[in-house]
Amino acid sequence: MPGLSRLTRPVRALPIVVILRNLLDVNTTMNISLPATLKSFVDEQVTGRGFGTCSEYVRALIRHDQDRQHLRRLLLEGAE
Repeated sequence: MPGLSRLTRPVRALPIVVILRNLLDVNTTMNISLPATLKSFVDEQVTGRGFGTCSEYVRALIRHDQDRQHLRRLLLEGAE
């Protein structure tokens, strides 16, 4: 299995590049350090769920969280 040897070595954190879109729809770069276990999880999600890259997966997570927060605000406003 590719990358298995990396998981057996002690690693403090592995950086991944996350592409975020700003309001002008221009890509900017953000580096995130992850422990090996989280990087492995992200890699599995990318492969298993059909994402092309780690960045696509992280963007989907961020959009999902934005939607969740927006819906929560609407529910709270409706409850007032």
